[in-house]
Amino acid sequence: MKRRKALFGIAILGGGVISYSGYSAFKLFSLPDFAFLENKNNLINQLAEIIIPTTDTPGAKEANVSDFIIHTILNNSDTGTQNNFIRGLKELSNYTIENYKCDFENCDESSKTEILRYFEKNSRSYSGLIGKIYTKVFGKSFFEALKEYTTIGYCTSEVGAKLGLEYVHIPTRYSGCHSIDAGQKCWVTK
Repeated sequence: MKRRKALFGIAILGGGVISYSGYSAFKLFSLPDFAFLENKNNLINQLAEIIIPTTDTPGAKEANVSDFIIHTILNNSDTGTQNNFIRGLKELSNYTIENYKCDFENCDESSKTEILRYFEKNSRSYSGLIGKIYTKVFGKSFFEALKEYTTIGYCTSEVGAKLGLEYVHIPTRYSGCHSIDAGQKCWVTK
């Protein structure tokens, strides 16, 4: 009699694990909610501005990085990354309202930085080969995609390339090892 109960308990536990895994996979690979992204330009610009702020050079908001991020999420990302990014934006909005009693756009700069640090800490992926496999199967996390697309969008924009980085339109000669002067910006071209 005890053996039957044990086998029944194992079967119930296995069924629960399989059901939860199936639900998680369905939720991850279901059709993303693209309508949610339509009016989130301001929020994404605010997030990108925290990552690349305006200093003596223009920031991510002035480079209008949000258009690049939304276009990349909609057209060039896998389904897992799309769902993770949209779900991350929703979680960020809910977290901000619950803990700071206002929208992210209305928070002060220190609160915005704290919120992004919280999401950075909670979205750390695995390192090494396991991390690569996890990212390939489940997509990039919200913060990882936001940070990567912000950097790419800023460095490839005209504002970022010409005003934020050192820009040489046509290099005159190849220099494999070139020193940078004190106070000089990073190079855009390789």
